[in-house]
Amino acid sequence: MRKTRSGIDAKGGQQLPDAINELKRTDDINKMLVAEGFNVAYTPLAYIDYGIKFTANSLLPKRQFTRDFTLIYELPWSSKLYEALAGATSLVASVMQIKGDTRLPEIYRLPAHSKDAAAESAYLFGLAAGAQKRITDSRFYWSMGASHLGNYVIFLKGNQIFLSMVDFEEAKSNQGLFAGVFRNRRNKKETTKILKSLELSSYSLVEGVNVHGYAAPEYFREAFVRGFREGYGNPDKRKLMTLELLCEAYDLSALPN
Repeated sequence: MRKTRSGIDAKGGQQLPDAINELKRTDDINKMLVAEGFNVAYTPLAYIDYGIKFTANSLLPKRQFTRDFTLIYELPWSSKLYEALAGATSLVASVMQIKGDTRLPEIYRLPAHSKDAAAESAYLFGLAAGAQKRITDSRFYWSMGASHLGNYVIFLKGNQIFLSMVDFEEAKSNQGLFAGVFRNRRNKKETTKILKSLELSSYSLVEGVNVHGYAAPEYFREAFVRGFREGYGNPDKRKLMTLELLCEAYDLSALPN
């Protein structure tokens, strides 16, 4: 957020309804994934109100802006409170406790020590990604905007590497009277977009890391797609990945700090 002559530029910020949806959907989807034995990367905690409110498509100060942010929204959520706030337009930021924030494209763009090990790791990442997509497809649309490899986070726990889907700001329930008519078509479109993002990353996939126009190497693409399809077809078909395998595959010291 920065001040301009015409007001305040909120590019990259969140509006209150989006933040609340992200917190609520992250909590909902985390419960689904944990119930199926997955580790999750983000745990929702609260949101920060920056003291700025949208009025008539512009940003106007709601009160004196200070550095002393206050966490004003904590679990558990009240459904009535959620509905009451959904029409508000405050500038806010969601607050998450994270286990890691390395994005999958940051891994496959690293120099490979061993293409065989890199392909094996890609297959294991694909298994986990496909399984998670299949599990969440039963209740939620992830959103077309979020459906890309930049929204899979890689993190370390003990000596094991885990992958977790994130960014549920625009996620929506796919339940309802007529939802079944469109669910399969929409799920296929999201899956296609995820796999298509292997071929051409964009800068927005990894904030702060310029991967514009960077496609995953062919050996990674082929192994990931195979793993994704197998994991989607059978979510119980998953294998653990060790840190040793990823170190054998890539120079992890080249990751940005």
